[in-house]
Amino acid sequence: FHVGDWRIPVWSGLSFWTEEASKDMGWFTYIWGQYNYSEDLFMRAGWEHLFTGEGMDDGSFTSGHGLEFSGGTDGDDADYYFVDLGLNF
Repeated sequence: FHVGDWRIPVWSGLSFWTEEASKDMGWFTYIWGQYNYSEDLFMRAGWEHLFTGEGMDDGSFTSGHGLEFSGGTDGDDADYYFVDLGLNF
């Protein structure tokens, strides 16, 4: 059912009762670089961007084998910046 702009599932186990969402979840791109300081130590930095599709905008049952509802993003793209330090031993 709907409450204003919010879509609330009746019960996640009965996901087929909800409206069908688009299958287009979006596109994901990333850029990263890595510097190997030694054979056992590396440093990595990068940026990832999610171009949301209609499936992300509407929200859908994508987690928990299709039983957990992801509420949607209202069409906002997502960015993720990261810095990693890795050590092999």
